[in-house]
Amino acid sequence: MIERLDNHHSIFYTIAMRTDGDSVEGFIAEGSAADSAKTQWHLLFAVEQDLALTPVGVGVEAEFAVMKEPPKVDLLLLRRSGDRWTAAQRARLPDGVRDSTAPNNLLEFKYTESLTLQAITQGLGYEHFFRTTRHLSHDAVRFFILIAKTPNPGRIAELGFVPTELPGVLRGENLYVRHLTVLLLNELRDLPHNALVKAFASRQIEKRKAFETLDLLEDLPGTLVTYLQGLRTIWSLPKGAEMSEVLTPEGVMKVGEAWKRALMASMTPTELDAYLPGYKQQILKQGLEQGLEQGLEQGIIAAKRETVRAMAARNFEVAMIADVTGLTVAEVNAFLVADAVNQDQGK
Repeated sequence: MIERLDNHHSIFYTIAMRTDGDSVEGFIAEGSAADSAKTQWHLLFAVEQDLALTPVGVGVEAEFAVMKEPPKVDLLLLRRSGDRWTAAQRARLPDGVRDSTAPNNLLEFKYTESLTLQAITQGLGYEHFFRTTRHLSHDAVRFFILIAKTPNPGRIAELGFVPTELPGVLRGENLYVRHLTVLLLNELRDLPHNALVKAFASRQIEKRKAFETLDLLEDLPGTLVTYLQGLRTIWSLPKGAEMSEVLTPEGVMKVGEAWKRALMASMTPTELDAYLPGYKQQILKQGLEQGLEQGLEQGIIAAKRETVRAMAARNFEVAMIADVTGLTVAEVNAFLVADAVNQDQGK
């Protein structure tokens, strides 16, 4: 039996009315005027298939949900107003994306895999369903696949992409992939507007250049600076160490907060003025001014102790904690022992 009931229309027909397995006495269709005005050919076909195949033991289900939950694209960058990105927006968008005239820009990011047929078909599906369910034109949607690992040229050509005048930006050449753009993070130009995405490139040299560029930018939000330093600290660990546990945005931010406390603890107010002119006040507003107001020496000790605790909780090696905080290994161990003693006494 095929049974269909939804908000648009309902179609019932019963196989109970069959006399010998191949006849149907009743077929009832009812629904909205719009539905009745358009023949649902796939349902007619489904009935025919059900009548033919159910008697021989083949399961037949019409309009079967392909997946239990709708797919989710990694990122939607929505231009909320205007026909073009503003100058401030373009300053933080990478090549390819900053040149898009579409208001809806879908981004799929591949960090551990390179450009694959699966990534392409996934992107095509996302773009199609996003656009058609919202009744948007092709020009209103652009899809970008950001690839951390650079594929070989043969693979790029095989999948239908060709280089553009912008290094690291590939466009779809044939009818099937012409609405997709691929960004190779390792190959993008070393310019400030590319630095945020190049921080996720697979090559360490590209990561390093990206962070060096970001260090020179003075208009970044304080929270973003903290987050970037968390990423930088994790990626500075020995190869593979950053993958020893599941990384989360919250975990990255905690590492960045530890860096921030260590930075404040190791600098005098004068040094902060010289080193952090653009976002010192933003950092201070996040709660670090309290240590300075209590007295520089007391604030330094408290900040270093808190940094030691935070990094030890994430199983950083004592030597690395010492390097970040400016303490000796013996001083770090002394802090940890004192904390352990205090915890025992509090029990």
